[in-house]
Amino acid sequence: GQSRASGTITAVTNDARPAISGQILFNPLDLTEIAGSKAEQAETQPQSDETDLDSGKNKWIFSEDPLPFEVLSSVDIPSLQLTFSKLHVAQNLTVDDLRTEVVLEDGNLRLEPVTGQLYGGELKGEFQVSATEPNSIGLLLNGKGIDYGALLAAFNVTDEIQGRLDTRIELQGQGDSMRAIASSVSGRYELDAEDGQIDRDMLGLLAFGSGSILGPLFGDDDAGNLKCIVTAIKFENGIGDTVVQYYDTSFFAMGGEGKIDLKSETLDFVYNPTTSEVSLMKLAVPFRVSGPLREPSIVPDTGGTLLAAAKTAGTIASFINPLVGLGVLAAGKIAEDSDPCET
Repeated sequence: GQSRASGTITAVTNDARPAISGQILFNPLDLTEIAGSKAEQAETQPQSDETDLDSGKNKWIFSEDPLPFEVLSSVDIPSLQLTFSKLHVAQNLTVDDLRTEVVLEDGNLRLEPVTGQLYGGELKGEFQVSATEPNSIGLLLNGKGIDYGALLAAFNVTDEIQGRLDTRIELQGQGDSMRAIASSVSGRYELDAEDGQIDRDMLGLLAFGSGSILGPLFGDDDAGNLKCIVTAIKFENGIGDTVVQYYDTSFFAMGGEGKIDLKSETLDFVYNPTTSEVSLMKLAVPFRVSGPLREPSIVPDTGGTLLAAAKTAGTIASFINPLVGLGVLAAGKIAEDSDPCET
């Protein structure tokens, strides 16, 4: 296809396992071309017991197919320098100037450090895989200054909005398949964006597709200012608990709490939007997003049932005030001139 590679490779074969080292430049590497024939093959194969016959989709997002961990014990790699001028990961996802060093010893693989450019932002991290029992995968990735406007435009979500975000992913899991690893994953996911823009189309990606409920809070406008998005979710044994979910725009502010269960591939989140526009206050109702990760349902709480129950149980603090979801402030102590995004 369009992929090109050049460089040097040295193989030493007089040890118990071959040892490979070298330097390779890919200019570029297109993973979508390489996976294309396999994807076409999968579409023509008969459905298995793990397929949802009603929708024709696989039952699980994370595959139960065994991962080839045994390959890691067949060779050693003292040092292999890899450079990708462009790495096409998906149709609309390309990492530029990706560089890493691969080291593989006794079934333990390390890619460290990993650096690159993604939509004008910087990526830095490391990746580890171990084929020693229990098999495990670990990922640490920091993204700084990623242009979410360009990202959304590339995926045909929306265009003509601007803003940058930072993200941090630190996850580890064990198991022989992606499903087993997801079910055991522990770590943390964080995202924050400040001083950008937001429009109605972008709302489809906020709070797991709640655009139909939050859209009316825009009133007669199509776009406005994004003051901040702050999200942090802590994972333990496949369960992700909200540390904070806070959204602040020129149209509304919103706190959220809930869980993601990667074992059952379900989620359950509740959100409490507020607005300073008197004419729109009746539209700012709490709502719940729950169900399968593939197709969650969104239910507005127009009667205030969720809000009343949350206040009684004292479990959904962000319903009382979105800022309480930050876990550091009580509603009565929030000063009128405080900066919730900075907090």
